[in-house]
Amino acid sequence: MTTQTQDSMKLVAVLPPAEQAAYYATARRACSLEAYKANAVAAEVERAIKEQELTLKGQIAAEVNGDGKPVFSNTEKRDAEFAVRAAVDPMLIAAREELDKVKLQAATCNIDATYNADMVRILCAFAQAGNEVQ
Repeated sequence: MTTQTQDSMKLVAVLPPAEQAAYYATARRACSLEAYKANAVAAEVERAIKEQELTLKGQIAAEVNGDGKPVFSNTEKRDAEFAVRAAVDPMLIAAREELDKVKLQAATCNIDATYNADMVRILCAFAQAGNEVQ
């Protein structure tokens, strides 16, 4: 938990329960939207990765030797060559790193959204219990 998050939680804690619930509901919505955006970016990056992988596979399949015969004549050889090229392809390396980063961001946002939703439910339960006691 960041210092900023801890500080905002301290400020929210002094609000009346109804305002706390409204704060957490708004925060949940913002976190959910952020997760949605991160997932959309992840999908774009996954498409770019797939496209680059297909390009590499196409290049490998199209390679011929001096006699016009395929350099990588069977599936096993093409798959092995693809693995070698994919491991050093700068675009694939960068895209996979970006994908990991964006997926982590989406997961973190989903966790925050769940936390905020839980806080709304807790505050509502306390409010309801308080009304039942009176």
